[in-house]
Amino acid sequence: MPDFGGGWDEPNYLRDEDLASLADMVDSSGQVTGALPTSLEGMGLQAFSHAIWNLTYLRFDLEESRELFVEAVLHARKLEAKLGRPVGLALAAADFFANVRRDIHSPRLIDLDLFIRLHQAATKDPITGIGNRRAYREALATELARAERHGFEMVVLLFDLDHFKRVNDEQGHAAGDRILQRAAEIIERSIRRSDLVARWGGEEFVVLMPQTDMRHGLEAAERIRRNIEQELGWANVTTSGGIAVYPQHGTEEHTLFSHADRSLYRAKAEGRNRISTEPYDRRRFPRTDDSFSIRVVPQTSAAETTTTNNVGEGGFSFSTERPPSISSLVQGSFDTDQGSKPFVGRVVYVEESKSGQYDVGIQFVETISGGLAAD
Repeated sequence: MPDFGGGWDEPNYLRDEDLASLADMVDSSGQVTGALPTSLEGMGLQAFSHAIWNLTYLRFDLEESRELFVEAVLHARKLEAKLGRPVGLALAAADFFANVRRDIHSPRLIDLDLFIRLHQAATKDPITGIGNRRAYREALATELARAERHGFEMVVLLFDLDHFKRVNDEQGHAAGDRILQRAAEIIERSIRRSDLVARWGGEEFVVLMPQTDMRHGLEAAERIRRNIEQELGWANVTTSGGIAVYPQHGTEEHTLFSHADRSLYRAKAEGRNRISTEPYDRRRFPRTDDSFSIRVVPQTSAAETTTTNNVGEGGFSFSTERPPSISSLVQGSFDTDQGSKPFVGRVVYVEESKSGQYDVGIQFVETISGGLAAD
């Protein structure tokens, strides 16, 4: 979504007559004169941000949007003077941003009503009605650029509903969907209008908080955790959360999300229903260079035979196409020179390493006497 005044408000789709009225406010010298049309009075300078987005689906700050709208209007008038016929603001804006500024590299014409339907379908989660992963990534890309340009801090919060699988197993997926909808409503109500909440997938939600520091991010995260505990307690559902702050914990999407993700894993590993700022430390135990063949038996999926990536006194990691859920227990065995060594472990992190492939970290809960280690 576009940046309207430093926040993530929903874009307004302007009528053609409103765009024409804005264009009429630009005089021949490039100055904006006169008052906004009645239908746009409540927007103030945001009207130009909405106008640019309606014309091009590009996102700019308020002042820059105003300047670019003026340039697009003047460009339209130049084209009409050269061609001797009306060009239209939409076509002129497409030419201006594609051929003059080159912000648009592969322009396509599409009816606005169709575009609205397609965009909403592509960026809305069908179960909760909030944004989906694509909506979050679009918002984050703009907000990262704005934070870098102006030196703002920014917070990314990641939440995972505790014990959600139990709801699906015991009450069915329809009940699970209602819990997801309720959780989305609670999170939306617990944050500012300038923040964005999206469903990342499964029972995970991500919150983007522009112009926010660690202290205020933690206050919001704790407010969300507390509200979910209070309002979903009847279903025995709580939430765990992790936090990352730009630029302290990263300056790119992957590094920020990874920090929040590993902080969430720490909150899960430490007992759930809490917020963590520190990532789970996978390297706190000494590692061995040895690689072992293992047989892993998750609680909810079939056994898998694979090879370890790292093994230490506290646990090990491996790669799989079928990752178990965070905090779930797994059992299995190591194939060593001394024979098969059984273990029981808990999943403490899951990260997608490439498309369809995941790195999974296991912390030992119990190993049989003579095994590798016991935590």
